[in-house]
Amino acid sequence: MLENPGSQSGIRNRRLTQLAWVCGGTLACILVSFSVAHLLARDFSAEVLLRAHLASIFLPMVLATPLLGVLMIKIGHLEDLNARLVGMATSDLMTGLLNRTAFAGAVSALLDSPAERIEVTLLVIDADHFKQINDRFGHQAGDLALTALADCIRRNVRSTDLVGRLGGEEFGVAMAGVNAENGHYTAERIRRAVANIDFRPHGIRHDITVSIGVTLSASAADFASLFKDADERLYAAKTAGRNVVKAGFMGEASLSSSEDLPGVSPTGSPRGEDTRRPATDEAWEGGANRRQDSMANA
Repeated sequence: MLENPGSQSGIRNRRLTQLAWVCGGTLACILVSFSVAHLLARDFSAEVLLRAHLASIFLPMVLATPLLGVLMIKIGHLEDLNARLVGMATSDLMTGLLNRTAFAGAVSALLDSPAERIEVTLLVIDADHFKQINDRFGHQAGDLALTALADCIRRNVRSTDLVGRLGGEEFGVAMAGVNAENGHYTAERIRRAVANIDFRPHGIRHDITVSIGVTLSASAADFASLFKDADERLYAAKTAGRNVVKAGFMGEASLSSSEDLPGVSPTGSPRGEDTRRPATDEAWEGGANRRQDSMANA
């Protein structure tokens, strides 16, 4: 994972780097100046040589240090601007998630990795009847709903998972090293967590639900074919009545409902699991292990 240059640690590391450049640059100037002064004044008296040496140390400290400091500050401003431009190019401004282009590129990089092949499970998530929110409460309420959806999805996946807004009210999640069954469980967790969002535009309760298509990458799969398969499962979920998850291996039939999965309650989440609580990486991994044990004993 790349470090965010806008984070506290990123800012601190950059300042330490700038300080190192200023100190190192000043020292280099002193060494050069001292060497030149010594060569020019070595044939003169000891007093002249001492003055030359002192001047060769003092002048670079007075001149080079502030000049290098200003230069480092200017470079820092350029780095900040570049980081903002990169963020604008790769992020959805409303939700802070990856935009469609950046998400597709990141998933493609996972699929094309030259390292040992890993499973990649893709979730395509779409809000149900979202137009009703815009029509009933206005587009500002719709924007708040999108932000709430994005936050809910982000809380219920691992920090290493890729999360993006694909356009409108459609979102994507890509999980490396996760099989189709655990991908289905994660999708059910997201589905139920979204249904529990307390969304009250203008003080009026409005339920939000999502339909989700889940597919596991096949060998030599690319993003376009993986997305097409997940999108077809999403369409099947919509056709099945919405607020439904359809999941399976790429090119194969979907698991029809949450009741097909061992250890999942009819409401669509692992029995006894509190979906209102943000999912940490440790809790996610622990839940995955428990679910695998449950499937093995079923």
